[in-house]
This record gives sequence, C-alpha cells and structure tokens, in this order.
Amino acid sequence: MSSHTSAPPEEESKRFDFGSGPVPAHRHPRGGGWVADTARVSKTAFVAWGARVYDNAVVADSARILEHARVFGFANVSGDAVVTDAAMVHDSARVADSAQVRVRAEVYDQAAVYGAADLSGCAKVHGDVHVFGTARVYGHAEACEDARIYENAQAYGDSTVRGNAHLYGDSCTDGDVLVDGHASVFGQATLTEHATITGFAIVGGCMVISGNAAVAGYAVLNGDGVLGRDTVVDGHTHSY
Repeated sequence: MSSHTSAPPEEESKRFDFGSGPVPAHRHPRGGGWVADTARVSKTAFVAWGARVYDNAVVADSARILEHARVFGFANVSGDAVVTDAAMVHDSARVADSAQVRVRAEVYDQAAVYGAADLSGCAKVHGDVHVFGTARVYGHAEACEDARIYENAQAYGDSTVRGNAHLYGDSCTDGDVLVDGHASVFGQATLTEHATITGFAIVGGCMVISGNAAVAGYAVLNGDGVLGRDTVVDGHTHSY
C-alpha cells in the first residue's frame, strides 16, 4: 500500500505554475484568474478566469485583465486600462488610464501606454517609449527606444518608430516605414511603403511620402505634396 497522501484540494489551490514551476498563488475574487501571492491586485480590479498576474506585477483601481492576457515582471496596470486576448505587459512597463492592449500586442521594458491609446494586433512597444492620447499602434508595428506616439497618430503595417522620433497629430505610418533619429511627423502626413524619415527631418501638413523615398538631415516638408519612388530629400531643404 502506497504511503503517498495527496494534498487536500484547498492546499493544492494555493500553488500555481505560471511557467517556471509552482509558486504560492490564489484566484482573484473578481473573475477567478490566477494571481501570484507576490503580485498585488486591487479588489476592485478584474482578472478573468484564463488571465494571469504574477511575479511582482501590480493591477490597481478598476483595471481589467481579460481572456488569456498576462501581466508579469514589475509591470503596472491601473485606472480603467484593459489588457485582453493574448496580450502581454511585463518588465517595468505601465498601462494606465483607459488605454487598451489587445490581441497579441506586447508592452515591455519601461514603456508606458496611457490616455486612451490602443495597441492591438502583434504590435510591440518597448524601451522608454510613450504612447498616449488617442494614438494607435497595431498590425506588426513596433515602437522602441525613446520614441513618442501621441495625439491621434497611427502606426501600423510593419512600421518602426524609434530613436527620439515623434509621431503625432493625425499622422500615420503604414507599410515597411521607418521613423528614426530625432524626426518628427505630424499634421495629416502619411508615410507608406518603404519610406524613411530620419535625422532631424520634419514632415507635416498633408504630405504623402511613399515608395523608397527618404527624408533626412534637417529637411522640412510641410505642405500637401507627394514624394515617392526613390526620391531623397536631405540637408536643409524646406518645402511648404
């Protein structure tokens, strides 16, 4: 006869494997999702049955972690923010206010997503990036390093916004676009296909930059023009 005795169900329920072996944990009273005892989740927050909060993560206020979302590391989700579907927020990232992180989007490092910003698709936001206002990052777009995306700007497709670049106003990027360095894109400017904006370049107004066009240096394009194909604008060019 075996001497092994199974632990009572109530004892088994105090440990859960979040991926690195079982740790002390409990089910959150609102939603029933697993929460590690090392994490802090407000009683007013909601953690859905399939969602997980672990490590030293914090979920505060009325934030909701839904579906199969994961919040871990030292991440902080607060306000009325929503992390849902298979999205992940980790490291020291912060999601606040009424921001949403959805589908398979990922926020990590020291990135911050707040206001009414919306991340979805397979978007990645990391580094010291800030996405706020009503900005959207979706598709396979990536924002990294010290970039800022705000107001009503949109980055989607395979776009990359990095360095100290700013994307704001009603501007948008779509395709394999790169905005890098100290570049600024604003107004209703649209960047598509393989366009690159680098250096200290400024693109605003209703400019459309497409094809393999490149704007670099201290160039300023602020009007309603179209720049395409393999056009390169560099130096101190000004166009209004």
